[in-house]
Amino acid sequence: MKHNSDPSPILFIQYTAMTTAGDGTHVLVFPYPAQGHMTPLLDLTHQLASRGLTITTLITSKNLSLLNPLLSKNPTIQTLILPFPAHPSIPSGVENVKDMPPNGFRAMMPAMGELYNPLLNWFQNHPSPPVAIISDMFLGWTHHLACQLSIRRLVFSPSGAMALSVAYSLWRDLPKRDDPNDDNALISFAKVPNSPIYPW
Repeated sequence: MKHNSDPSPILFIQYTAMTTAGDGTHVLVFPYPAQGHMTPLLDLTHQLASRGLTITTLITSKNLSLLNPLLSKNPTIQTLILPFPAHPSIPSGVENVKDMPPNGFRAMMPAMGELYNPLLNWFQNHPSPPVAIISDMFLGWTHHLACQLSIRRLVFSPSGAMALSVAYSLWRDLPKRDDPNDDNALISFAKVPNSPIYPW
């Protein structure tokens, strides 16, 4: 599978584009350690595994119990357990956003980024490494890892289609005000069908 050089921040996963059911294509799944992000991605992982993909799920040790329901239904799913990286804003022993104060959510992103080199090393030493990474939207650095490995990275987001459409539009076509000082300006997203009008 060749690397997709499209820099778009959001890709939609279409199973048939990746593999023919039952061919055992190896994929790495990397959830973000927050309940609202992990659970939906693990549900998708169950669906992919039941269609014949070979799945390795990256997890840290204290989040392993969250995989138990998935692993009991799909014993073929492998786990890659990496040590949780130390971060000055994350208390020792905490490995999930649910165990942090509300402002701790942001600290988890750079902490997870410290897994880049251990994950790269795992890929480079694996006898049959994954041909794609499916990772959470908050793990953007996995795009660079996929580029380095010349494989695809597919973004998973638990958000709804409208939120993703607006985020994508903001990324590609940042709105501008006719009058930069007009805080009452209204904006819409021309490329989002039926876009509501929002106050600046």
